[in-house]
Amino acid sequence: MYFENHRSTDIQLSDMTSRPSALAIGLFFFTVGYIVVAASQSVEDLAGGQVLYTVGNTGLNFGKSNHNLSIPC
Repeated sequence: MYFENHRSTDIQLSDMTSRPSALAIGLFFFTVGYIVVAASQSVEDLAGGQVLYTVGNTGLNFGKSNHNLSIPC
């Protein structure tokens, strides 16, 4: 299956840098997404902000979890 051989971008980022760096990047996207959503004046702006927020939220949730994933490379 696709998911068995696919490594999450968050996992790859954590492997390349460190967990604190990955959390900082997730927090950055989370914050920028919230600012874009709050300042949006069109549906397109709102959708773009929601995408950034979701990317950041996923990174933060992954960083907080204590998963012991054994995903083959």
